[in-house]
Amino acid sequence: TPVMSKDRNFREHAVYVGAMHNFSPNLSGNIRVGASYTDYYNDSTQGASYTPYAAGDVKYTYAPDSYVDVGFSYDRNATDVVGLLGSGSYTVDSQSAVLFVNVNHRITPQIFASLIAQFQNNIFNGGIYNNDTEQYYMAGLDFEYRFNQYVSAHLGYDYDRLESPDIGRTYDRNRVYIGVTASY
Repeated sequence: TPVMSKDRNFREHAVYVGAMHNFSPNLSGNIRVGASYTDYYNDSTQGASYTPYAAGDVKYTYAPDSYVDVGFSYDRNATDVVGLLGSGSYTVDSQSAVLFVNVNHRITPQIFASLIAQFQNNIFNGGIYNNDTEQYYMAGLDFEYRFNQYVSAHLGYDYDRLESPDIGRTYDRNRVYIGVTASY
């Protein structure tokens, strides 16, 4: 029996408590912790499930328009992995833990640079890949020239690495881009 994309549709409801605090004019943080309830309404073989939910970050502003932001999150996410078993069971989603660092720096009033790094660990739910993991690493560098508050030009580089030996889809990817952003 083929697995259709609608078979893996789900509704997720999260309940959490959180706090935001300014430790000083330059240092702030926030945290949210709770749980999410997930219902796979198109699949009668999947029961509803509960998952921990957490997110938070600490932001330090070290100069005008320049800051370091460090954070984490843990939640249930959709996945492109199907992992179909002969019994009809398939991978429905994954639980992801993410750590990130984002540095934004104003070089001049019009030129900005940003550096981002991220690590993500996924644990798959259901199917042949149940409880298997994969890790995703990402690093990026972006330079921005702001013509005005509405239009800017970008030049950047991103590196992605997916390590997925259990599934067999490990890869590296390099991306270079140049573009213009318009906002209103």
